[in-house]
Amino acid sequence: MNNNERLLGLILILGGILVSAIIVWVMSIYVQDGAFSVGIAIAGSVAGILLIASPQVGFGIYLLQRGQRETAVSPPIDKAGE
Repeated sequence: MNNNERLLGLILILGGILVSAIIVWVMSIYVQDGAFSVGIAIAGSVAGILLIASPQVGFGIYLLQRGQRETAVSPPIDKAGE
């Protein structure tokens, strides 16, 4: 199960980084079009990153560390000896 947790953790971390980049990109487009001022775009980017991407990245880090901890504790299973 630990390999699945590590993989899911990495996917969540990369997804959170991607979501953060998309939020910043969309806000920059709104500023260029004149729909938002720079201050509003910065506030929106910070709020979006804190509310959407941070929990995703945090849970990904938790799963990644949990998977690595279980790998260090549990010995590898030798299926060739069966």
